[in-house]
Amino acid sequence: MYGASASDQTTPGKKVAGKRYLHVSALESIDSNTEGSVRTAASIAGVRPEQDFNVIRIDVSGSTCALLSYPRFFEEPFPRLEKSWRVDLEVNRFSFRTYSKSLNPPILHRKELLLSAEDPRREQCEALTKVAESLGLFEDPSRIGFLQPWEELIRQRGYRLQGHEFVLIGNDDSETHVSKPRFAQVLRDCVGQR
Repeated sequence: MYGASASDQTTPGKKVAGKRYLHVSALESIDSNTEGSVRTAASIAGVRPEQDFNVIRIDVSGSTCALLSYPRFFEEPFPRLEKSWRVDLEVNRFSFRTYSKSLNPPILHRKELLLSAEDPRREQCEALTKVAESLGLFEDPSRIGFLQPWEELIRQRGYRLQGHEFVLIGNDDSETHVSKPRFAQVLRDCVGQR
């Protein structure tokens, strides 16, 4: 269900490979058993919603829960994962992993699916997703889960991200071709040879 749109969802949360992702702001929109599992997981890991983590990943089996920190969830169009606590609810244990120094951290897409239907921030997230879909950026899910391949894919499509917008690169050749001062010199030399 990786490519599901917001309208395909009957309950809050993004569903991917037997896991459901939710932003902490949507916790009150879910069933009490799931909410209780999240609170238990946070207690086991010794972390607090919003201060330490802002996204929850719940396995469909209900046996594990991950508490994920995307510090710039709303500020970045495709936020980077910084910290993760994976909690095994059956044995009351957790493991911790940090991505804060990673050059290629996991990133998050389709943020609107993590929010409740009433969240006013959904609209901006949905708009960004629609543009990304129209550019074909979600056609191959294996290329979009980590920062570097994602940024490369955007460049290959001829765009760059500026805030929450995809901006057409166009004829900007400043990084890969003759630099502008060198180009100007070549042009002067050509004009002078006439």
